[in-house]
Amino acid sequence: MTLVENPSSVSLVLRSYQVKAYDAVVAATARGTRRRPLIALPAGTGKIIVFVELIQRRGWRGPVLVHRDRLFTEASAIITTLAANGWQRPSPVGSSQ
Repeated sequence: MTLVENPSSVSLVLRSYQVKAYDAVVAATARGTRRRPLIALPAGTGKIIVFVELIQRRGWRGPVLVHRDRLFTEASAIITTLAANGWQRPSPVGSSQ
């Protein structure tokens, strides 16, 4: 995860495939898609990063629900880091075992 800081905000630097996923979700919601968009990326490619970036840039809110302790720890660390650096909307993180 790379944080970019400037006087007005803190944001992540997304990889090209993460930008593509982000843009696809934004485009789907702009078209009025009634179904909830789904981000499908291989393991370890940063779905949590895309999710938190959607929340930050779009002003959305939403919980992060994961099914593994490792993912819980990772999501919590990402959101905690962002919140400590000026991120506006920390989200609840929960785990379902």
